[in-house]
Amino acid sequence: MVVKIIYLGKFSTIAFPVKSAHAEYYLIFIRKFIMRSFLNFGLVGLVGLVLTACSAGYDIGMKLEKSPNDFEILMGSFDGSMAILHGSTKNATLTATNGDITCDGTSNTGAFKTDGSKNKVKHLFKITCDDGRTGQVMASITARAQGFGVSVSGVGVGKLNDGSKIKLIFGDAAGTLGW
Repeated sequence: MVVKIIYLGKFSTIAFPVKSAHAEYYLIFIRKFIMRSFLNFGLVGLVGLVLTACSAGYDIGMKLEKSPNDFEILMGSFDGSMAILHGSTKNATLTATNGDITCDGTSNTGAFKTDGSKNKVKHLFKITCDDGRTGQVMASITARAQGFGVSVSGVGVGKLNDGSKIKLIFGDAAGTLGW
C-alpha cells in the first residue's frame, strides 16, 4: 500500500510493506506523530513567549560626558518589563555606578510596541546622580527571544543639568561607549 501525506506543505510518499488491514494502524501512528510534532512546536513557542515576558536585571553602560576628553563610564542594570504578559511596560528603573558616582533613573512613560519577533519599549528616564546632578534620557530598548531567555539591546541619549551628555547602552555589556 502507498500513501501520500502532505506535511509542512510538501508531499511525502510512504510505502507500507504490509497488508492493507494493518496500514490503518500505521496511518493512526503517523497522524499521532504529526500532531505531537505540531503540539511540541506550539509548546516551545509558548514557553519562548512567556520567557520573553520575564523581567530581569539587564546590563547597561552609561557615559557621562562633559567634553570628548572629560567623561566618566558607569556600569549598572536596567529593570523593567519588556512584554505586556509580565506586567506594565510603563514602569522601569536603572542604576549605574563607577564606585565614585551613582546615577539612578526612573520612568513611568514606557510605550510598548511589538511585531511578533521582537518587543520594543521607549522610556523617558528621570536621572538623579548622588553628586547632585539631574537630567533626562530618552531610551529605546528592544527584546528578542533567544534560546530559553531574552536578549535585550538598546540605546539612550540625554543631558544632565550641568550640560553633560548622557549616553546609555542596554545589553550584554558587549557594546561600546565610544560614540
